[in-house]
Amino acid sequence: MPSSKETVVLNYISIAASPFGPLFTAGLHRHYLRTTDTTPHRPLSTLLSFLRNTAETGTHPDSPPDSTIGPQKLAIYESAIEELRKTFSVINKTKSAGDLQVTDISIWVFNATDEYLALLKEKDNVALVILSYFCVLLKNLEGHWWMAGRGKHILASIYRLVDAECRLLMWWPMEELGWLPPRSGEGSRQDSEEYPPQHSRTA
Repeated sequence: MPSSKETVVLNYISIAASPFGPLFTAGLHRHYLRTTDTTPHRPLSTLLSFLRNTAETGTHPDSPPDSTIGPQKLAIYESAIEELRKTFSVINKTKSAGDLQVTDISIWVFNATDEYLALLKEKDNVALVILSYFCVLLKNLEGHWWMAGRGKHILASIYRLVDAECRLLMWWPMEELGWLPPRSGEGSRQDSEEYPPQHSRTA
């Protein structure tokens, strides 16, 4: 009777030789990139450094008393940011090779921890800021009509929900997506437009 290791090897050889081989190999390559690549992402590194400094020094001077970032929350933020860093890194490589897949982007959502998703549901400001960085990735999918403008739409919603301090942490996503917040008393042009945009629906 073959050992567990031998069974895995035999199954791999069987799948690799089947019509599903290229799909399986591509997925394996992406998994390898996510687990081994350590390429830094400067904007995410800057955000993470700010959060760690805030956790060490307590609340920011302009923050409400209940906004302290404790060790548990910081660990949740760190995990979400690290998974996002991996996603950016994989996408940069697959995109340059002309092999970008929708799953290369959506994998971040599936890898998000239950704790992080719970914070999003609670409209936690920092969790929302991290989500705003994910919006930049959606720009890569705008070739599909059903994704056109989606990143800006989500970014505008996040901007309305977070406080003034956290809005400052969103400078990079806003810059990358070319989205400007509305002036005081004015509505956002992107928000006032019908969504999704009504144009030729070609994939």
